[in-house]
Amino acid sequence: MRIALYLLLILSLPPAYAASIAVVVHKDNAIDSLTRKQVADIYMGRGTELRKHPDLLVLDYQGDPKLRERFYWALTGKSLAQINAYWARLSFSGQANAPHRLVDQAAVLQSIKRNADTLGFVDAANINDDVEVVLNLE
Repeated sequence: MRIALYLLLILSLPPAYAASIAVVVHKDNAIDSLTRKQVADIYMGRGTELRKHPDLLVLDYQGDPKLRERFYWALTGKSLAQINAYWARLSFSGQANAPHRLVDQAAVLQSIKRNADTLGFVDAANINDDVEVVLNLE
């Protein structure tokens, strides 16, 4: 009975949650690696990480809500609705600007290819030779 219950639980998980998410920069960027906390601070507009890298353009998505949800959940433990509300408050009060949103993963990879001071996240299956992985999120 337990085995059947475990199998049912595993089969009910969406397959999208099985793939890892890679936080990436241009292959010539000076950033070699980042911790989960550093990436969370960067994507939440707080901490010293953004001051360490003042020219860093942080990328997010307009579309692909499943990837965004997985990314922010893995990074912060917050839902996409909570992240959107957080950025709405900060943006409205003028405290910080949300990461720059592009259409999709291809646009993020293209932007990183053109600009060495860019950080983004993609499904690990989409990594190419133009980027370097600085953090993997499972």
